[in-house]
Amino acid sequence: MRNRLATILVLGFLLIIGVVIIYPLIAQLTGYNRNLETWITFIDKTASLFTGIIGVIIGYYFGNNKS
Repeated sequence: MRNRLATILVLGFLLIIGVVIIYPLIAQLTGYNRNLETWITFIDKTASLFTGIIGVIIGYYFGNNKS
């Protein structure tokens, strides 16, 4: 159960970061002029919030040595 929960959290983090990074690119291509400074700040805050938690999960659950 813990491994599934860790996997869901990591995949959720990757999905959130992917959307946050890809959305401004799509907005630029479609002509929707969004202030990129706002998105850079949002990416910075989102990544800094989740990076510590995700690092602990990856290190603990996926970084163990089987040998």
